[in-house]
Amino acid sequence: MKLLSQENIRLKKKLAQAEAIIDLQKKVSDLLGEHILPTELSESN
Repeated sequence: MKLLSQENIRLKKKLAQAEAIIDLQKKVSDLLGEHILPTELSESN
């Protein structure tokens, strides 16, 4: 149970970091006037 709790904490931290990066990317995109739609992202992969 302790390992699951530690893993949960680790994953929550990683999620928070990913969300912060996404928020920053959105702000940069808004500043640059670049609005990429999700469909455009999936087509470029």
